Amino acid sequence: MFSTKNIIKISRKSQEMATNSTTKVEKGHFVVYTLDGQRFVFPLKHLKTYIFRELLSISEEEFGLPRNGPITFPCDASFMKDAANLIYERASLAKERALLQSLVIKT
Repeated sequence: MFSTKNIIKISRKSQEMATNSTTKVEKGHFVVYTLDGQRFVFPLKHLKTYIFRELLSISEEEFGLPRNGPITFPCDASFMKDAANLIYERASLAKERALLQSLVIKT
């Protein structure tokens, strides 16, 4: 599981990389990519959510911690949009777990 210190470190790298890319990211946000190459920008407060912590954990297991590259989540853009909608709707933990379960079943 990611510690708060590791999450902060990863988000800072994500912000640095986003700053170096063609599209700037507002302060207080981080960037993730999906397996199909889609780029998503989220507020740092989303790192506290269950679904993001789990996605970071799964990503670490599959790809290791990003050193000089972007954070890549082991899902497609459609899944990421569904996850973002759950967060914005402040959905229950049960719904977040159900969505994550669908990711585990697919892989």
